[in-house]
Amino acid sequence: VLTGRPVASIEVDPDDDNKVKCIKFADGTEETADVYISAMPVDVLKRLIPAEWSTDPYFRQLDELEGIPVVNVQLWFDRKLKQSADGLCFSRSPLLS
Repeated sequence: VLTGRPVASIEVDPDDDNKVKCIKFADGTEETADVYISAMPVDVLKRLIPAEWSTDPYFRQLDELEGIPVVNVQLWFDRKLKQSADGLCFSRSPLLS
């Protein structure tokens, strides 16, 4: 598992049915693997899809996906909460559990 390494491109092998040959990172390094899993936001993934895959029906489905903004708020309490709001508070913190 590689984290914190921006992907520059997904390289494919035209001699091997356009399968992934390697992932090129922004720092110029490359990695190969047996399996590749993306945790990128959909808008970033759409920009990185190789041109060779753009007409494939499987990858055309990405056109239907749309990224949405996400807001994360962290609240710190000075004491344990007596009651959760109908189970809407989930945390590993002892203040909320």
